Amino acid sequence: MPKPLVLFYILSLIATLIIFKEDREKLVFIFVAIFSIFLFLIAPELNNIGVHGFDHLQLVKFLPMIYISLIINISIPFSYLKSEFKLILPVIVLILCILWVENHVTYIDYWISWNYNGYEDKPLGYEYYNVNNFLSKLPYGRVAYEYDPQKYEKTLGSSRATETIPIFSGKPITEGSHFQSSFNGPYIYNAHCEYSIGCSCLFGYLTQGCPSFDFDKGTEHLKLFGVKYFFASSEKVKSVLRERNDYKLLYGPGEFEIWELNDSKIIEVPKHEPINVKTNNWRKFSYEWFDSEKTDIPLVWNGDQKFSKIYVNPTIDDIPRIILDNDCNIQNVVIENEKISFNTNCINKPHIIKVSYFPNWKVKGADKIYMVSPAFMLVYPKQNHIELYYGYTFSDILGIFLTFTGIIIVIFFRKRLNL
Repeated sequence: MPKPLVLFYILSLIATLIIFKEDREKLVFIFVAIFSIFLFLIAPELNNIGVHGFDHLQLVKFLPMIYISLIINISIPFSYLKSEFKLILPVIVLILCILWVENHVTYIDYWISWNYNGYEDKPLGYEYYNVNNFLSKLPYGRVAYEYDPQKYEKTLGSSRATETIPIFSGKPITEGSHFQSSFNGPYIYNAHCEYSIGCSCLFGYLTQGCPSFDFDKGTEHLKLFGVKYFFASSEKVKSVLRERNDYKLLYGPGEFEIWELNDSKIIEVPKHEPINVKTNNWRKFSYEWFDSEKTDIPLVWNGDQKFSKIYVNPTIDDIPRIILDNDCNIQNVVIENEKISFNTNCINKPHIIKVSYFPNWKVKGADKIYMVSPAFMLVYPKQNHIELYYGYTFSDILGIFLTFTGIIIVIFFRKRLNL
């Protein structure tokens, strides 16, 4: 139990006893906290029951609701105070809480100072600025960085410092700020272990462990994700890169180096026909596929009658290689935050857009967006110009409607409902 929070737990318990005696209807925040604790405890079990959506549930997501609910619960009894105490007593309690926390923190002060006093104060801060400045002048392309946590922590202030590459260079990276909510998160962080000196194994509990260093396999996965530029940090990885002919040094040699990966595209027609797969647990099968030698064969997870054959609960060995003529010309690729467009001369052939699938994506110029392995988007163009855009689903519209309905009820009927 974190010591800085002990006092809050005690105060919340006292507040609960007072509320229970005065007005039980106001115990709502305790119920929220209890429900959040329950979800926190069972989240690991929910990951394994095979229900869509639960397999990616993170227990840490419930901690903020536990803490916030308990803290808000402390404030409720102050509403029962007589007027002469309504101001002074909350101020006293607030001061006591601040003093308690200040006297029971451990490493937080150092952590805040080290992480947030700026890159300028770090040993490699200016070098990091220079390499990002170089990246900003290159043509559009996705960046993957080597995970080198010890070096980043000691020289840039945080093991996650390189997640700021999009801010300083304007180039997209394979990771996102909400990487745990992305369908592609587990594959990206497993691939880290193959091409990096470090391995966070962030999703190892889902993928049944993580791979070891294997730069050949890591390169195949970088191409799978359409990576154009690779940010190298450790001497181990730099030496491997210098021995390869599928990478070209653009920036370096130095503490940080930028290498360009040959023959990597963010939108492409695959070498093999996509295979329509129906399985009881597509996530589990996708992890097996990602770790296999058949990542050059796209697997479609939500196929329909467009695909002549369905492979039901197959093994990796059952997946066939069907050669596809992919001599196509894809031009004018434009990728924005909520819009993707391109031109192609290959009508009715599968085009993989290496951006995470989500139901909100819509398409013009094709009938449908399919979810293709690992979790990208697949379209079959019916015209030369294709445009994908981020729109609304039924659940979005329903949520917006219910939200405004609730606001109207609160505004116009609050007296009648005694709110």
